[in-house]
Amino acid sequence: MICPMFADFDIMFLDYTNPSAPKLFNTDDIEDCGSAYKDLKEDDSIVFESLSVSMEDIKRSQEEDRIGNIGSPIWIQDQRIPICPKTGKKMKFLIMLDTNDKVQFKRSTVNITEESMRRYLESFNFWCDGCLFIFYEPDSKMAAYYIQNT
Repeated sequence: MICPMFADFDIMFLDYTNPSAPKLFNTDDIEDCGSAYKDLKEDDSIVFESLSVSMEDIKRSQEEDRIGNIGSPIWIQDQRIPICPKTGKKMKFLIMLDTNDKVQFKRSTVNITEESMRRYLESFNFWCDGCLFIFYEPDSKMAAYYIQNT
């Protein structure tokens, strides 16, 4: 999964026609967004360790162990179901990933100048306390990502 989790994007659409090489669909919207993290540069990357879980693991997880949610979204703000920009169809909810400490930081190219920002840039967080919502439209193979937070 690739996601600019520290960028201030509204919604990001990725075309998964080639699952090994997804392509950003709404390039202009993403290129124009900024970030609250001034240490980030356009070509920086932050990589987290792989974490394999099954849907059963996610269903059984307790609130304090939760890394995400499947089945139905747990809305933090208003209900928001994206419309596929290719087909015009409502997209299907896939998963919601929580800000959490279960997904471990692996490496980064970010030159952190403010030490107080290290804990944010080296943790699996979505705008400090939010969740990443991922939707998918199988006919077009388009995914939509957006973040909601309190």
